[in-house]
Amino acid sequence: MLGKIFNINILDKIFKTLKIFAIAIFVVFELYLVLAFVQESGLIGETAQPGSKNIAVINIDKPITAGYVNLVMKKMDEIKEQSDLYAETLITFNSPGGNPAASEELSYYLDDFQKTMPTTFYISSSATSGAYMIACVSDTTLYSSPSALVGSVGVYVSVWSAEEALSKIGLKDFTEEFASHPDKIPFSFSKDPNAHSIEYVQKNLIQPIYSNFFNFVKDQRGLDEETLTKYAEGRAYIASEVVGVLVDEIKPIHAVKEGIEKKYENSDVFFVNTNLAPPKGLFASNFNIDLNVDMPKVGFR
Repeated sequence: MLGKIFNINILDKIFKTLKIFAIAIFVVFELYLVLAFVQESGLIGETAQPGSKNIAVINIDKPITAGYVNLVMKKMDEIKEQSDLYAETLITFNSPGGNPAASEELSYYLDDFQKTMPTTFYISSSATSGAYMIACVSDTTLYSSPSALVGSVGVYVSVWSAEEALSKIGLKDFTEEFASHPDKIPFSFSKDPNAHSIEYVQKNLIQPIYSNFFNFVKDQRGLDEETLTKYAEGRAYIASEVVGVLVDEIKPIHAVKEGIEKKYENSDVFFVNTNLAPPKGLFASNFNIDLNVDMPKVGFR
């Protein structure tokens, strides 16, 4: 009888221990999930070290859109407001470019920003199209990894037509019949572009935007028109092949960071990676709907 009681007590202790152990594992796992969510959602990031030389690292690694540009500028405004905490900024590029107006907006912003805080520009894997427009505002050396893609000074308009598909199901577009200036409608999802619309887009959209892009790069890089024209054909180049034209110096990122550290030999230097992910919140939804099918996509290339 005593043996049975003894065995029951041992089993009871074992079950209680296992229960506590299971609860502990569950709590640790829950904390891990919460921390992972918070980091992914952009609610927290690396923190600067008071009393040290903190270098804010901004990685421009997405297509250039108005929303993304606003996010970058907001983060950099925060860095500028904490000039007592941050000594410099290092901007790295891993972006294919994007919207012309958004690219111009961030270009002008960074051109002013680097006048208030020392800023280094580094092309890591790519800075093409609008991203290159942004990178070329560097007042100092524009660094790049040897095999990074750069340039692609050009403009394109993405236009889709469903005229043939709509005609097969009997749908017709009467937009021109109900427009005050029917011959001035350059785009229509339901009709193929005609000679007039192509000429209109080339003359009034593509060429003016390309001219702005070309002249901006020419002025920022200090190039003459003849030199830049050779590299402004809407094509990307390997950085090591265009040193002295589109980039200034080929150097790996660790060497760029070492160069920054040497300026503060008697201080602790920390490179603080900023989190550009927009806060999503605990119950935010990523569900988006865009029904503006008639709006063409205009982009640098």
